Amino acid sequence: MDTRKYTTRLDHAKILGRVERLLGSDCDVNPYPATSTQWEAFREGWLRSPDDPISRDFRTYGLK
Repeated sequence: MDTRKYTTRLDHAKILGRVERLLGSDCDVNPYPATSTQWEAFREGWLRSPDDPISRDFRTYGLK
């Protein structure tokens, strides 16, 4: 699998976790299979403090 595509999927899961938390949802709404890497990324996004931006984790692939 292309690592860029794999990383993008994890980034999407992390963003979804952050959005669900900001919307007031519980962490139990995680749509990914339990203990998968996307499940872990969703949980990481959900557990991250609201004042800690997740944008610094994203790769720009040389773009500024």
